Amino acid sequence: YEPRIVSQIRSYDGKVTAVPTRIIREKFIDANILRIVREGMRETVTEGTAQQLADLPVAVAGKTGTAQFGNEDKTHGWFVSFAPFEAPELAIIVLVEGQGEEGYNAVPVTKEVYQWYFNREK
Repeated sequence: YEPRIVSQIRSYDGKVTAVPTRIIREKFIDANILRIVREGMRETVTEGTAQQLADLPVAVAGKTGTAQFGNEDKTHGWFVSFAPFEAPELAIIVLVEGQGEEGYNAVPVTKEVYQWYFNREK
């Protein structure tokens, strides 16, 4: 899908205009490869470096990472994830600049967003 920021626009007089989703490309990854990647991302939460997310009300899948920068041994920590695992409705990427390895500092930020999103009134 093409990324978008809003799903609808409300005018001053209350008129609601939907912002349609647009599919950019379909079936560009073999289904079996996608299944393996998704399962690996789920295991990051159930058995790996993002176990802090295991107690959320929905199943989350994700991947921690490190990005080096500068001439020193400094790193950015990042975490990319989606939830719910079986039927994703939210994807999050958190980058914590200069905050160490494996996204350890990015995972708690991600958890707060999921807690807010999945516990809010819909």
